[in-house]
Amino acid sequence: MNSALPVEEVYREVHDGETEAQIILLDAKSAFDKVIHTHMMRRVYQAGIEDKHWSLISSLHQNAASTIKWGGNISECFPVSLGVRQGGILSTDLYKLYVNPLLDRLENSNLGIRIGNITCNASACADDIALMSTKEDDTQVLINMAHDFAYMEGYELQPQKSVALNLLSKTHKKNNTNECIFNIGNNVMPKVKQALHLGIIRTTSMKENVTLNVEENIKKARRSAYGLFGGGFHRHNGPRNTGTPV
Repeated sequence: MNSALPVEEVYREVHDGETEAQIILLDAKSAFDKVIHTHMMRRVYQAGIEDKHWSLISSLHQNAASTIKWGGNISECFPVSLGVRQGGILSTDLYKLYVNPLLDRLENSNLGIRIGNITCNASACADDIALMSTKEDDTQVLINMAHDFAYMEGYELQPQKSVALNLLSKTHKKNNTNECIFNIGNNVMPKVKQALHLGIIRTTSMKENVTLNVEENIKKARRSAYGLFGGGFHRHNGPRNTGTPV
């Protein structure tokens, strides 16, 4: 919810300010599996985790090995030299520390959208990263920064799954003829009307955003209700309440 809030505020800023903005939703391929251990441990230290706590985290990733269990059979051990431990309690937090330098660089760039005096050019929850800007040139620079960071850290931003949303206020929507084109590396990023981010449907306008998410939440509530009652509602054969409705 904390990561979704800045994105929601950008929608409101566009709507209230009668302006436009771009939201870039980045998709990293197997980001948790590509973490370089030495880089991660350096960032753990820089975060102020030292002494035995640092050593304990380091020992969990040094000379690590895994096996695969399938059909009651267990494979031979194989070394795990990259990535955070699958299912580990600390894995998500360790990845957040690992990717935090990118967020610092984006913030320090002073590019992208600002709400008041607060820079809101990026929001992230682990490997789900959204970039936000009101200027196309700034947007492309932010994308380039994220792409360069991914290259240095050994993971890949998928150009066909990372998408661009062009947010338009009601005034701009009527007069918009501009087709924004953004690139990840040498690949053109798809421009879409709708995408899912952190479980929330994001569209090109605030009104559509609200409508689609309300409808989706109603569907989820119906599915939960039907599941709760075993797939349907049962007739109650007891005496009917004939009191006056309030």
